[in-house]
Amino acid sequence: MRSRRRTRVARVSLRIAWLRWTLGTSMPAPHPAMQTAPMALREKYREIKRLRDEHTSGSDADPKPRMKALAQRFPGALRELDELPMVLVELRLATLEAVVTGALPAPEWVKLQIGYHAVMRFALRIKRMARSERHDRVGAILRQLASERIEGCEGSHWLGIDRAEIETILKPEGGRLNPWVYRRVANSHGVEPETVRRALFLR
Repeated sequence: MRSRRRTRVARVSLRIAWLRWTLGTSMPAPHPAMQTAPMALREKYREIKRLRDEHTSGSDADPKPRMKALAQRFPGALRELDELPMVLVELRLATLEAVVTGALPAPEWVKLQIGYHAVMRFALRIKRMARSERHDRVGAILRQLASERIEGCEGSHWLGIDRAEIETILKPEGGRLNPWVYRRVANSHGVEPETVRRALFLR
């Protein structure tokens, strides 16, 4: 078991080294529109790494405000902070560095993470909107979606949302929102929901 784990760590370390070498090669600059979302993910993993490093070093700084900000911007990031091994955090960070500079095309997991965070932000925004409505909450939300761009509902992830979808968001099966988000992102990318989950989490 330990031997296999050391082999896996060695392979990941070699992958990180290769990515860092790739970043030093001359590549054409990517279009700015293709950089924005991967750049945001890069900042997510930079912050996760900083929080981990500070915790390991015994820093006295209170991490709660930064953890709250991280969770608001990237719902699910605190779960990554809690469960991802540092070697995987560094691998994802190195990959994103290569994507942002144009040294590598965005792999599937990057696209799925972008979709996951956008859809989860949308769903959480819908739940917050519902708290301010007393009568026909679903109808009120649908009217807002039809009439204006809702903050936190960027992109096309909310298009095609109907009454049944809103009701599922407000009362998800088993009280868990993640399965709905996985399905929504999976349908958009032509993959299985489990593929979306594995793009972010280990379990």
